[in-house]
Amino acid sequence: MYATRVLPFGQVKTIQIIVCLFIASLLLFQLRLNHRPPQRPSIYQDTEGTTNPWYDWKNKSIGRTEEVTYLKYLSRTHGLTRDVSWFARRIQTTYGASKRLSMTEVSSSFMPHGLRRVNLDDYAVTLQADQGMKLSVGRSATPDQVDASGLLFGVSTTYTRLTYQNNTLIHDWERWLTDGHGRSNGAGLVLALHQATNAQLARITELLQAGAIDATVIPAEAGADNPARYGQLVEQLLRRHDGAGAGGRQAKYLAIVDDDVFFPSMDRLLRKLSKFSPAEEYYIGAPSDRQSDWVVERNTTLTYGGGAVFLTPPMAERVAGLRCLVGGGSSSGSSNDEDDDDYRSSTLSPTPPSSSSHGTRGEAGTEQWDEELYRCVSRRTRTDLHVLPSLYAPSDDELYHADGISNEGYGSGVPALALHHYRNWHRFEAGRGHQVASACGEDCFLQRFRFADGWVLVNGFTLSHYPDGVEAVPLRKKQKQQQQQQQQKQKEAADAATSVAAAKGKGKDASAKDHHKMVTQTSTQPRGAPAVDKRLVIVDDDGDRRAGEIKVVAWRGPKRTWRLLDSRIGAGGEVWQAYVKRRGASSAYDLDDRWYGDTFHTDEQPAGEDSVIVLIWEP
Repeated sequence: MYATRVLPFGQVKTIQIIVCLFIASLLLFQLRLNHRPPQRPSIYQDTEGTTNPWYDWKNKSIGRTEEVTYLKYLSRTHGLTRDVSWFARRIQTTYGASKRLSMTEVSSSFMPHGLRRVNLDDYAVTLQADQGMKLSVGRSATPDQVDASGLLFGVSTTYTRLTYQNNTLIHDWERWLTDGHGRSNGAGLVLALHQATNAQLARITELLQAGAIDATVIPAEAGADNPARYGQLVEQLLRRHDGAGAGGRQAKYLAIVDDDVFFPSMDRLLRKLSKFSPAEEYYIGAPSDRQSDWVVERNTTLTYGGGAVFLTPPMAERVAGLRCLVGGGSSSGSSNDEDDDDYRSSTLSPTPPSSSSHGTRGEAGTEQWDEELYRCVSRRTRTDLHVLPSLYAPSDDELYHADGISNEGYGSGVPALALHHYRNWHRFEAGRGHQVASACGEDCFLQRFRFADGWVLVNGFTLSHYPDGVEAVPLRKKQKQQQQQQQQKQKEAADAATSVAAAKGKGKDASAKDHHKMVTQTSTQPRGAPAVDKRLVIVDDDGDRRAGEIKVVAWRGPKRTWRLLDSRIGAGGEVWQAYVKRRGASSAYDLDDRWYGDTFHTDEQPAGEDSVIVLIWEP
């Protein structure tokens, strides 16, 4: 048998102390390992989502500036080349302008020392934005200064469209349905989801609440087509409007809109609508650009409202009574108003074009609810469609008729009232671009600035460089120059023909003179614009589109364009914008906006690396 050895009391005490110290050391090590410093605010926490912030934000111990952190974030998120050319500048806005101009002239240079080449694998790289540029803008409301409680919107769409690419449409809605700081701006939303389950309805309700959007989510009636779903929306809007009368503020205008309509300035929209009494019957459309929302049929210019139609409550009651959008639009339902067949036959507009003539909107099918609504209202009531033009108006056909003078759309300098199909047709993330409005006001979004060194900024959209120089020419002056150049060319051609005819004989000379007379008369006659449909009332009484104030960009040689890729709002209210020009030829990733036969403008040489220009707008 083994004898049991008893340790002395002193040895036992020593062992216990050692074990306790060992355990305590393990606990302290584990606590230190798990301890993290408090998270600092970061512009890289997506203001539209729930991405995780950086732990090393502004951590001076690692020597990384905000500019470096942002560039590395862009590289990782958007797949930039490892070598990039880079430039950054901080911008301060001053409110010296009395109003927004078509082109704001800046006397200083935008980029005095050129782009810097940066290797993103260089951990020790240090970047610092240029300081001190001041840009003059007109004072306008920021999203948190707008009370939009007079508006109630209705949208019909699908769960798939709303959740596509991390809920991008909902994030876009947040820019014009909230104050930008997590609170509603007062506007309401009735959202009808087509073919949605109860779980999907609950999920969308949760997302809208998280985004501070005041919304009522309902299922769309099964089996209803697109126009019918919007017809049901009118009835739902009236129910919510009437229900708000007892305990809340009633909306003055009820809107039915496509899910991909964006309103850049709710303040301007409210001012435009305020000219229509909400106590009377008004039918109002807010079309965007020509490509999206206007058509020409049989030499008649026509719009149905552009996927953004506003009704005063009495007009909404009339539309609901006509049942315009139920079961075939204007061809169905019984008419109980005072308008008779004789009146309709005498005032009927030209037959509206088919849906295919102006593209497919909405989530499914080609049926156009705004077209059906226009057919019904124009045929069965005396109410005309009042049109609030945005980036295009029918009068533009006369202004932009000369060769080489085209409406630049989002880059035209005209204040936009509505944007439509901005993602799939124009490849523009309006929600990101619009974030700059939180720093400098709604009017500075898409405002144009021309710098002394040949750079032109369309704020929130593009940044372009014209190495051979660029001018901002008043539209009327540009038209006259184009006509004079065309007439001079035709005169030279006619003179040459006259000389040839004179050498061959008198008879030929007479025919040459006739030819000269003909081309001279033709060149001085502008192309006539199509007539506007007689049931449209174009409302532009505040001079937004005055021809004498519109300027067009004129240049020769190459044009280099950086498009907005990313935008973030910092903890201090500063807005970070990243404009990127991808490697390779521009035609590989951007639209070629040169007209056919253009000999003045050339494409630039392909680049071997991505280029990044960062603008930091300080509040």
